[in-house]
Amino acid sequence: MAGNITEVIKVTTVGVLATSTAASVDVALPVGSTGALVKFYRFSVVQNATGFAVHVKVGPAGGVATTGDLMVTANDAVILDCGGCTNFQHIQEVAAANLQVSPVEGG
Repeated sequence: MAGNITEVIKVTTVGVLATSTAASVDVALPVGSTGALVKFYRFSVVQNATGFAVHVKVGPAGGVATTGDLMVTANDAVILDCGGCTNFQHIQEVAAANLQVSPVEGG
């Protein structure tokens, strides 16, 4: 095998499922097992009947996502360092899609 797993992730709390729209949506990051925000979050898109990609950015409340922000596509996932951020913003690529966000804690 070409790679080694150096750290295992742990997801112990409920994340959020958000549906993207043609306008940017601002959502609070979910908290981790201690009740506080964590540093890392896993963002994944589940393809629905029409949508398969969402643009995402993280930052303070009130931010606005654009189609120039990080694209997460269906059946793909990214783990982002959200340290110091309270919210994430998202917007659809072409049609509405479901974005799932989970807090990730060390294993």
